[in-house]
Amino acid sequence: MVGGIKLGRLAVAKELQRKGVRKILVIAAMRKFADVFDQAGGIGLFVDAKDHAAKKYYEQFGFVPLPPDGRILTLPPDREPSSARSGPECNGARKQIQRYLRS
Repeated sequence: MVGGIKLGRLAVAKELQRKGVRKILVIAAMRKFADVFDQAGGIGLFVDAKDHAAKKYYEQFGFVPLPPDGRILTLPPDREPSSARSGPECNGARKQIQRYLRS
């Protein structure tokens, strides 16, 4: 059994910011966590929010703040991610990532 998985800080190149790239990365991590949990078990996916804005960002995906200060958040394996859809707003970001990786 895996105790838990901690998601490291995400960085997005300046030219790709505000295009949905961070959302795609978070969703990809959530999906990978679900795969690992299905195979090995675990207690949750954890993130350290660097500030209040980051905390609010992760909360929109269903992450839950932990005491004492709420800067560490978890997505328990039994919780349905609330924003884990990859709708049409992410298509442009996917193309940007592919273009960026080719250059």
